[in-house]
Amino acid sequence: MRFALIGYGLGIFAGAFVATPEATHLYAYLGQGLGLALVLLLALRWRRLLPTKRVIPVLLMGFGATLGFLWHMSWASSILHRQLPESLEGINMLVTGVVVSLPQRNAIAQQFKFRIHQSDHQFSQRVILLNYYGEASIRGGQRWQFLVRLNQAHGFANPASFDYEAWLFQQAITAKGYVRTSADNQLLAARSLSLTTLRSQLRSRVQAAVADLAHGGIILALILGDRSEISQASWQQLTDAGINHLFVISGLHIGLIALAVFALADKLIRLLPATLLRLPAQKFGAILAILAAVAYGLLAGFTLPTQRAMIMIVVFMLGYLANRPLAISIRYLLALALVMTLNPLAVVSAGFWFSFIAVAALLLCLDLPRRDGHEASTGSRIIHRYIKPQLIVFVALALPLIFWTQQLPLLSPLINVFAIPLVALFVVPLCLLALLFLFINGALAQGLMFTADATLAAFFGFVEWILAVVGSGAVVHPAAPSLPIMVVLSFAALLLLLPKGVGNRCLAFALCLPLFSPAPDKFEPARLKLHFLDVGQGLAVVVQSRHHVLIYDTGANLSPEFNIGSAVIAPFLKQSGIGRVDLVVISHADNDHAGGLSGLMENVEIGAIISSDVSLGATMAIDACHEYDAWTWDQVEFQFLGAYAEAASNNDNSCVLQIAVGRHRILLPGDIERFSERQLAINYGDTLRSTILAAPHHGSKTSSSYAFIKMVDPEVVVFSAGYRNSFGHPHPEIVARYRRAGARVLNTSDTGMISFSFDTESAAMVTSLYRQQRPRYWR
Repeated sequence: MRFALIGYGLGIFAGAFVATPEATHLYAYLGQGLGLALVLLLALRWRRLLPTKRVIPVLLMGFGATLGFLWHMSWASSILHRQLPESLEGINMLVTGVVVSLPQRNAIAQQFKFRIHQSDHQFSQRVILLNYYGEASIRGGQRWQFLVRLNQAHGFANPASFDYEAWLFQQAITAKGYVRTSADNQLLAARSLSLTTLRSQLRSRVQAAVADLAHGGIILALILGDRSEISQASWQQLTDAGINHLFVISGLHIGLIALAVFALADKLIRLLPATLLRLPAQKFGAILAILAAVAYGLLAGFTLPTQRAMIMIVVFMLGYLANRPLAISIRYLLALALVMTLNPLAVVSAGFWFSFIAVAALLLCLDLPRRDGHEASTGSRIIHRYIKPQLIVFVALALPLIFWTQQLPLLSPLINVFAIPLVALFVVPLCLLALLFLFINGALAQGLMFTADATLAAFFGFVEWILAVVGSGAVVHPAAPSLPIMVVLSFAALLLLLPKGVGNRCLAFALCLPLFSPAPDKFEPARLKLHFLDVGQGLAVVVQSRHHVLIYDTGANLSPEFNIGSAVIAPFLKQSGIGRVDLVVISHADNDHAGGLSGLMENVEIGAIISSDVSLGATMAIDACHEYDAWTWDQVEFQFLGAYAEAASNNDNSCVLQIAVGRHRILLPGDIERFSERQLAINYGDTLRSTILAAPHHGSKTSSSYAFIKMVDPEVVVFSAGYRNSFGHPHPEIVARYRRAGARVLNTSDTGMISFSFDTESAAMVTSLYRQQRPRYWR
């Protein structure tokens, strides 16, 4: 059975690398044929027509892999068939349906999932993600009629960035859009008989109860799994301390609740007369533990992380319910297979790997009961019960954390020793009791929540103190290791985690030496790299010479929770092993060019900032680009063009940066419009001729005049624009104008990140497009 389960998991994992939607249908048919062939082989072996038993594990693994791959393709194909057709993008659509999530509110909109029951364009029985900008308060479980405009699910595509499109696909969200202002928007029913309605009502009650508490957002997250009221700064602090997993309803909470119910039920049921017991106490305890886990998971909205935890608990409790208990390894593999069956694309999410790697490490390192009849000392019990598990999880998750997040919280084992029992065994039960008493005794509920809030305040005070004492050393940001080093470090972690006497731990420490070796040179000799990051409606360009890094514009600050500088640019730099940026150029002060600066400064050391607007509000001095002299880095020349005091607008006053490497020139003109284009053409003439041009103002009709395009004569023009943005950038007329001029047209919304590599000693230029390099069926 183990071989079949391992093969099944590998088959589902392999499905995540299928490149195109069309391939999912083809592989589904091929998998059916291969599956039939393996069934035939198994039948032949059963009839003893195959000569050796050694073929059985191979056949079982092959059959499992085929079945897993086939299931993944069938699951993916069913969701792909429900995606919004291109013909329905951007049109008005009247839909009726139900709000199936708790709306998340930001400064300008409410966002929620909406299940369409009927529409006027035969697009129904789908879940979509909507933004509502009106004044009505949307609540979970309400039935509405909306006039909407929808687009296909789309997200940014950059290395190290969160894969938003994969997340949407996992949630079976088939389109994104917004509610139009219209008299057709009507509330049809204030509530429906659903889990979402119940959670919405509970959230309203809890929000009212914690309104005056300093940590009300944390309490709401621990009760309902809704962390929308935890600020980004607070969440970052929890992440730095390595304890953010404690402040959402995660597998840890559900597991501890289930274990507590199991232990309590086991003890209490044994006190009952034997004549009343029809099942052993452990079986009663297991049933109640499963029910408790399911109830807490439903309270959290049955999200993917809670589904994982519930499945693992149910499978592991089967050991107490089954008359023939399954081995721990089989139960672990069975839980893994069931989670992957429920959502095959879970294999691309960090949480999936963190959960199962942590559980595997703890199972691998479980101590067997002492056989000599002696009990361990009190100190030894404390170490083995509280400290050792934290060290085990830290060692097991160190490499996955570096791979997925490019950071490693070194204080995590120390803080978790105190945090886990405090939060999971004291604060969470207090919060759940408070929720229960909200319907019985409001004063008692308030008292319980006040106690939880005071406990959290004391705990966060301790966390802030220890982070302040340790300073920047609390978190390290190593670059993502190469594949060979990952293999070596994985083997080292395995040796460290194996039981005492198995393996050589001295060898493990020796294998960790690559972590402390000098970092290799990040850039090839005599080479320039240019990356147009996919930041939606905005611009962010990373320029790398051999020893220097420049960033031209930083994208937008889209909300208090999402800043392009911290969410897109900083992860890319960290994955590339870049901890310091020599120079940041902000072309002008518009949000889509300057908004990401604050997020970038919080995550990366910056040497200097240059802008056309020296009053950006940054915490360091800003030099004016129009007064900045030309300079050279590593045989690459940089200069700002033009100085127009009489510029008609902030757009026309943008910093225009020209980069020269060998025979190639790159022109980054910000948002200049026709006025500045004409001045540049008059003042610089043929020296404007460029290999690569960032289209002025994202391809707006107010820019890219005929004269400017003729003078620049670009080989490649790059449009950095949002997918089907409301401005209509790039305008089709401008795109056609560049194509008639012979330029290759690239758009980040179509290609993802666009990278160019130049050899400073030759005429070579290499172009790479992220979506082409890493195609996936859900993109």
